[in-house]
Amino acid sequence: MRILCLVTRLDKASARYRILQYIPYLEAEGIEVQVRIIGQKLGDKCQILAAARQFDLVLIQKKLIAYVDLKLLRAFSKKLVFDFDDAIMFSDSLASDTNSTTRQNKFRHMAQSVDAIIAGNSYLASLASTYNNQVFCIPTSIDLNRYQIQKPITSSTITIGWIGSAITLPYLKTIKIPLEAVGERAPNAQLKIVSDAFLHFSRIRSIHKSWNFDDEIEDLNSMDIGIMPLTDDPWARGKCGFKLLQYMAVGKPVVCSPVGVNRDIVQPDINGYWASNDEEWQDNLLKLIEDKTLRQRMGKAARVTIEEHYSLEKNAKILSECVKQIV
Repeated sequence: MRILCLVTRLDKASARYRILQYIPYLEAEGIEVQVRIIGQKLGDKCQILAAARQFDLVLIQKKLIAYVDLKLLRAFSKKLVFDFDDAIMFSDSLASDTNSTTRQNKFRHMAQSVDAIIAGNSYLASLASTYNNQVFCIPTSIDLNRYQIQKPITSSTITIGWIGSAITLPYLKTIKIPLEAVGERAPNAQLKIVSDAFLHFSRIRSIHKSWNFDDEIEDLNSMDIGIMPLTDDPWARGKCGFKLLQYMAVGKPVVCSPVGVNRDIVQPDINGYWASNDEEWQDNLLKLIEDKTLRQRMGKAARVTIEEHYSLEKNAKILSECVKQIV
């Protein structure tokens, strides 16, 4: 079996975690995978159409292709699949109105044109199932061979960590007040932001670390508690909880907004806490800061959650079976 995967960029997180990391596992199952970038030039489009005929299945990763281009790709493909891990039928959380008729129409056309859809969580799967009756739910997965737990932190300073891109930094800003309050009540606490943009705090010590792939695991291990705040809107509900999965994979307890898939990943009082308002953010963070035994217990449970439900090895087998079923 041969699969052609179409991505917008090879260095994009969704391409790495939804496509590229699966390739060795799929090839071990006898499935040949080729990855190409979706170009905008006419020559690039013609090359993809010519190549599509040579594959048993063409998978489009997240890109909502223009109407005419999609029609042509549909005609040239034996089987066509769409994979997505964001609520791309809505505008993002910063928009004054997350509803977008243009996006919803493009998504509807995409969903109706393909043979099957692979969604990153149950919320996205339910949206897709309105337009397509063959929808599979495969969460974004963690390569546990890469996400290794390093030597435990022995410092008396407790580090609250947030990792993400500039586009998600506004979510961190929503909990600036409780984070500042935590800094006042727990002088041994600090906030580490790993990103390509930063927020500045006056009442909690903060570390700004530029993200890069080589340091990512070390940065995650340097945290004692991982956080993932979200607003509750259609776009945010489509998030696949990747920050949580990263923290938990290296054995860190987490505090998160109970929005979308976060509610499935985090089990309150077992591997982390939910926080719906400033008071809950402050109280739950202080609980973890003040109790080392609690952090260790929840951290171990967090790692088990990833091993049992979000490991690359397990979900690669599910993806392989899905592909065989579609073809």
